[in-house]
Amino acid sequence: MNNIPFFFVESNRHYQSFLSYEEAGETSTGAYTTSFLQSPSNDGVAMSRYYLHKDEKTEETIQALYSQIFESIETNDDDR
Repeated sequence: MNNIPFFFVESNRHYQSFLSYEEAGETSTGAYTTSFLQSPSNDGVAMSRYYLHKDEKTEETIQALYSQIFESIETNDDDR
């Protein structure tokens, strides 16, 4: 598997949904977005959750969340 993260936006599924959506249970973390990255050697996974500021769904908080996501992608690219 490539070292490409996958993102679920507005999903209440557990991270296992990246492996099998039908078998993944629901979760109530309150996260607006969840990312999933499987290691290149397939021996582990990394998961991150992203939350809206004060749990408010506004254009401003959504833009801030996407900025945070893109910053984390850049940071991970720099680590390679």
